[in-house]
Amino acid sequence: MKKLSIAVGIFLAVALVLLSIFGDYKIAQDDERYTAKDAYISAYIIPFYSCWVGAKELYRIATTSSENRQLEDKCLHVAEVQVLDRKIRLRFCECIAETRNAEQCQKTIFAK
Repeated sequence: MKKLSIAVGIFLAVALVLLSIFGDYKIAQDDERYTAKDAYISAYIIPFYSCWVGAKELYRIATTSSENRQLEDKCLHVAEVQVLDRKIRLRFCECIAETRNAEQCQKTIFAK
């Protein structure tokens, strides 16, 4: 039983380190989703923020098809030119990737 608890502890520690590294990479690399504010929060305010980002991005990779992720990334590149808030851009492009209907997304997101 003691060996099992040590193995679980080591596994969790390695998983947290890997999630943290992946989260830091995504914060630094993904300009559309994360800003300098996110990097500051990760480095100075909430140490496990990068773990959360890593887990969130890993979940997004696991639950979203490659085609939808590519469509969302293209949309984000185009929407970056627009003068829209970052959160609205993300919601709009996620909606387009899921529904493939820009008019419906425009009505649901911008009507709020």
